[in-house]
Amino acid sequence: MTEYITIYEQSVTGSNLWHLSGIFSFVIFGFAVVFFTRRTFKSFSFFRQLVLFIGWAAGIMGLILLMVFFTKIPEILKNERELKTMMQNETYLTVEGLTEGFTAPQEGSDHFESFTVNGVGFRYSDYIMIRGYHTTSSKGGAISRNGLQVRIGYRQLEGENIILKLEIADPGHDSSIQVNEISQNDHTSCEVLPDGIYRFDIAFAEWEGKTMGETVTIEIYNNSIKVIYDGDGLLTRAQKGEVIDQGIIMKHKSGAWIIGKNPADAQLDEIGGCTGGPAIIDFANMRYWMC
Repeated sequence: MTEYITIYEQSVTGSNLWHLSGIFSFVIFGFAVVFFTRRTFKSFSFFRQLVLFIGWAAGIMGLILLMVFFTKIPEILKNERELKTMMQNETYLTVEGLTEGFTAPQEGSDHFESFTVNGVGFRYSDYIMIRGYHTTSSKGGAISRNGLQVRIGYRQLEGENIILKLEIADPGHDSSIQVNEISQNDHTSCEVLPDGIYRFDIAFAEWEGKTMGETVTIEIYNNSIKVIYDGDGLLTRAQKGEVIDQGIIMKHKSGAWIIGKNPADAQLDEIGGCTGGPAIIDFANMRYWMC
């Protein structure tokens, strides 16, 4: 039976009505500029007229936005009630399977990330704020490739499937996902491990490389690497299932393998441990080094 790690679950606290405070501030700012300009600058001047124009424009634009927002309040409250009921009773739609057709966001053009699960499509962006999961892989999101076993709770809104709950299969408990086991002889015969899912120990630099019972799941795909905390120990700086590091596998000038973000990382003087530089990944001993 597949066991899952919950990566995201939509909170039902708070309300989108807080946006009203920003619009109110905009209106108050605009008319305050008009009021103080009239009191401070009595005589006619180009600067006075320009400031008055900006103040009036800001105030009137804010009022228009406020009126439009007020017409949306009943719909907002209705959607929030439906969302709360849906999350509490788990009456949202659910799909389970492997991610397919994954497309990462493109710099400077298409900021959307998309994929499908059993024919159900999902599409989201870091730059469009919705009440649902919208963190792309470029910002550390959990979906980064095809072939991930997931279970997704979602709702349909305005033609889009909005992710309300995202779960990814726990490699340690899922019989359908192979966590590769590498023998010590294999460690020395290869440097970078082939694409797959592995379990590494965490080696703490402050404790002379001791693991303290902590492990991480390592996902390797096309020279990219993702490090996911397993939650086996008492590490307080991360939660179970959290992506604590990701990047490109690089060979440092020292000969060590690191998780880098750009080619210049391979030439840095300080790496790994508590230096603040890229983390060292020890494929030979299956260890991920932290401070």
